[in-house]
Amino acid sequence: MALVIYGIKNCNSMKKAFLFLEEHDLAYRFHDFKKEALDKETLTNICNIVSLDTLINTKGTTYKKLKEQGIKDITMEVIMQNPSVIKRPLIVCFRDNVIQKVVVGLQHLETLL
Repeated sequence: MALVIYGIKNCNSMKKAFLFLEEHDLAYRFHDFKKEALDKETLTNICNIVSLDTLINTKGTTYKKLKEQGIKDITMEVIMQNPSVIKRPLIVCFRDNVIQKVVVGLQHLETLL
């Protein structure tokens, strides 16, 4: 199974996730939101497994700024334009390019073992 971890390199939650993956010898590919966009097909497939409510970091500054700008509903389009609103880490497990599992947040990392 291939693991892809989505996020921002300098985020503290991401650093903890990288450490967890390395300590457990789990190979992964890092997808940096700052350098690579999240494509709509991948986001749609992720949202078929976890809800938008699970995916969105309502405690983060990006979410709060969007609310201040008057954005009431965080849609997939809003997420694609503001990927920092996604709770980190976001880890997606693929088998033959098909998503098998999605892990959102540090508290669920153990489910990868």
